[in-house]
Parts: sequence; structure tokens; C-alpha cells
Amino acid sequence: MRIFTGTSWSKENQEKCIEYGIGMLSSPQDPVQPDAIPNDIPVIFDNGAFYAYRRGKAFDEALFYSKMNAVERELYFVSVPDVVGDGAASYKLSVEHIQNISHKKYFVVQDRMYWDAVYYAVAACDGLFIGGTLEWKWDTASYWIGHAHEIGLPVHIGRVSSFKDLDKAYMLGADSVDGSTIIRHNLLERVPTFWTHVREQKRIDHRHENLCKAVLGDE
Repeated sequence: MRIFTGTSWSKENQEKCIEYGIGMLSSPQDPVQPDAIPNDIPVIFDNGAFYAYRRGKAFDEALFYSKMNAVERELYFVSVPDVVGDGAASYKLSVEHIQNISHKKYFVVQDRMYWDAVYYAVAACDGLFIGGTLEWKWDTASYWIGHAHEIGLPVHIGRVSSFKDLDKAYMLGADSVDGSTIIRHNLLERVPTFWTHVREQKRIDHRHENLCKAVLGDE
């Protein structure tokens, strides 16, 4: 699972991201645009809909395209324009923009969307991004990951920063996640700590599995 956080001009933060294998997520409103980030750091270009949603504003289509079309570096993916929390409106907006994005692109699923209804739009993209409200996102994450993986598409989950949510996303099989809290609160070391936890858990699970096999063998 690849972990992304917000952007930073700080050379120290950028070097830590390179060392820890952390990517960065930039949006049209971000002062740090993708080409200002070292090539050793993978970059997601978000469409800015969530940024606008939190400020009570509409999606800025002109800004999105002007910033995205100016990007010269390779992007991990671009999130297709969406409407936060409104599946019907989001689907309508997204299908209008899919063919306009030349970079790798992920279709963003929102509340009250269903796989059969959005399948062809998702299949026209390079991956699936689980957005939506927090409760809906976690209630349906396994559902979306299962369906997307069945057709060979990777899945990204947005707004994942806490240790608990990182663990949950990893256990569900997410391919990537993002959360700005990690860099906003100077918590980049959380990422290598998390991977140490994952390795230790795997070691414990392996020992438990061997123990179970030994007990069953004795029977």
C-alpha cells in the first residue's frame, strides 16, 4: 500500500518523504504544484472538489484544467472531477470529464453509488478512488475494493491519516491512501512506524499459523 500526504516546500520534509516512500497529493489550489515536487516523490493530482466542498464553494473547472494541463511530470493519477457526498450529481459530472484527462485517472465513488451503475465509467479509468462521507466510505470500502480488484483496477482511499485508519485500509487491501494530517502535524515518522507494526503483525500471524498447524498435527 502506498501512502500519500499533503505537499510541502520544506526540503527536510521532501527528503523524509523520499526516505520513507511517501507520496504527495497536490490540488489546483495548492501553492505547491506537482512540477515543484522532486521526481523521486510520486504525486497525485486531486481535482480540488473536496477543497472547494469544505469551503462551501463549487468545483472550479477552469482552475482544474489550467493547473493539470500545465503539469509536465508523470503523475501517479488524477482524480476525475466529482461531487462530495452526492452520488448522482458526482456521476453526472465525472462522465463529462473522463475523456478530457490524458494522465492516468481514477474514478471517484461517492455516497449512494453502486457498482453496476458506475461500472462502465470506472472501467474507462485506470483505478478507483473511494471518496464520500466518512461513514459511507468505511461502510462500503470492502465492497468497492472487491469489485475493482476483480477487474484488475487499483483502489485508493482518501482521508486516511490515523494509525487506526492506515491499519484498516491495509487490511481491506487498499492499494494507496492519502491523508494531509501526517505532514500538517509533522507526523511523517508515523509511516515507518506503521510499516514496522505491519511486519511485526505478519510475524505474529505466521507464528500463530505454525502453532495451529503443530497442534492439529499432534491430534
